[in-house]
Amino acid sequence: MKNDPWLNVNLLIGTNNLGHGHSVGDTTRGILAVASYLLNATRTRLLINALLPRGDKRKRRHSRTASSGTSHYTDDVVAVNSALEKAVASHLQRLYPSRVSYVDCGAPFYTQSPAKKSTAADLGLAAAASGAGPQAGIAPASTRPEIVRRDLMPDRLHPNAAGHELWGACIVQALHNVGWV
Repeated sequence: MKNDPWLNVNLLIGTNNLGHGHSVGDTTRGILAVASYLLNATRTRLLINALLPRGDKRKRRHSRTASSGTSHYTDDVVAVNSALEKAVASHLQRLYPSRVSYVDCGAPFYTQSPAKKSTAADLGLAAAASGAGPQAGIAPASTRPEIVRRDLMPDRLHPNAAGHELWGACIVQALHNVGWV
């Protein structure tokens, strides 16, 4: 099977790296290393997926790795996805013409556009000096706006059946767009 040129591989990896405290750069390099391995070891066509959004909170011990210092992963997910998209377009598609493509199916999962930089007000954070809220600088969870759609990702990380249907439809459309199906 590894030499089947009609085989399509759908690659979605990296969110656990961010969740375990890896940097944006390390996460991106890891994804690209796996992609390069698959492309070098097989004749398959590879669809590299952007990371889906994460609305879960960072664990305190990992928050030091956040690119923006926020308690959520949105900025890091957007940064990894941007770097992946550029690497696929500028490097992998030249090395492996007609064998690699990139797709970002995350938009339907966000409550607002991830391209918009989140402000403290957007995230329900108050100025630390204000002392407002149960903890200085953090609004109660019930008043913080959601980053991801809970109807598609109830735990703020994993798509449910409706989320998988949207993701699957996006992947099928991407495969059609590149002519692989």
